[in-house]
Amino acid sequence: MGTRELLSYLEKLEIGLSNFSYEELGTVEAGELKKSFDYFKSGLEGKVFGAPELEQLDRIYDEVGIEKQTNRDPENQLNEIKLLFSLIDSLQETQLSNRQRQIVESLKKINQRLLKTKVHQSVGEKNIQRSKTPQNLSIEKDFENISHAEKLNLKHVLVECMGEMELLEELVRLYKQNIFEFIGSFKTHLQARNFIDIESACKKIQPSLRMMNTVSLLEIANQIISVCKTDNDIKHLNFLYDQFLMEYPKIEEMVDFEIAALKNM
Repeated sequence: MGTRELLSYLEKLEIGLSNFSYEELGTVEAGELKKSFDYFKSGLEGKVFGAPELEQLDRIYDEVGIEKQTNRDPENQLNEIKLLFSLIDSLQETQLSNRQRQIVESLKKINQRLLKTKVHQSVGEKNIQRSKTPQNLSIEKDFENISHAEKLNLKHVLVECMGEMELLEELVRLYKQNIFEFIGSFKTHLQARNFIDIESACKKIQPSLRMMNTVSLLEIANQIISVCKTDNDIKHLNFLYDQFLMEYPKIEEMVDFEIAALKNM
């Protein structure tokens, strides 16, 4: 299914969104989900039409008196993408036809790509703005050494899956989903200075990191837990969060390469 066709389905989904949201959720939660949906749709339209056509749409909105989307705080956009994940998960729990399930899966994949893009942008902006302390420089060097030495091998996981490649691919899919959920929840808890939930989020992701033997990400998670148990240094936690965001794309690339290699064995 092409992206333009997906946009037409998005319009139908938007029509039913209000009824679904307000029946299942409170007014505030439903409003947040609606904002997340609008952000997702705007991103998809940007991919399909490009900036010039979107600017034409804005002019049309002005002419007919429709309120157009305004730029939101970049810090909140990760949370909005995470809220859309919640909406998609809720839809998957309802009775859907096979065709509808395919559409929802397509929505989830596009939302994951939007999240990945936003994560990379967020890391780039923060690395320019944030000065690094000697302690952080030392930790970053340690992480780089671990990363360079790390060689991902999923053969042992395939063995545990009894040689079933489809099962391994499903585990990898869940692993990536857990990572995205961790990134979103960590940022939310960090903004609220909720150190207990930050520690809980790290402990929740640890089994997945151990299963995939992603040593560098596991080390970062361990460091975060250590900070939460000691001085709750918010600047240090922000630094570790950025390190996780920078390291994950490298790990994801290695995971995808390893899966492709195992398929060709």
